[in-house]
Amino acid sequence: MSHALHIQTEREKKVMAGLGYAGVIPFVLCVLAAFFDVSFLDLKPSIVFCTYSVVIVTFLSGTIWGKSLYCDDNKLFYLLSSNIFTLIAWVCLLTVHILVALLVLSLSFVALLFIETRQPNVMGKYYLIMRISLTSIVVFLHVLMAFAL
Repeated sequence: MSHALHIQTEREKKVMAGLGYAGVIPFVLCVLAAFFDVSFLDLKPSIVFCTYSVVIVTFLSGTIWGKSLYCDDNKLFYLLSSNIFTLIAWVCLLTVHILVALLVLSLSFVALLFIETRQPNVMGKYYLIMRISLTSIVVFLHVLMAFAL
């Protein structure tokens, strides 16, 4: 038996979308800083970008963990996936190869989206549409950051 976690009001949907799209702003600022050769607290924009990307991958992994509690089917898969992607993101922090980290993190965003699409009844169609949009934007920004290196 699957339990729905649908957001009930339009206001809640707007807040969720606003927070989701606001979460793209640090990625955009880092890409711009990389193209204009501006650093943050003596840190390269690519480093700031990757660390923020790790935070977001870890956050999304946690949401998969949380939503798995409401699914009876494939619960073990969701629980293990959330932990695997958190560990993958952590390893990206340890690598000195920024291009590798950008590639792995991009693929992690896509894989996490795929995992979430396997739970369509958990959050509702509007959430998946938002996640597809946000993932597309974030992956594109990862590609731009790679070109900015």
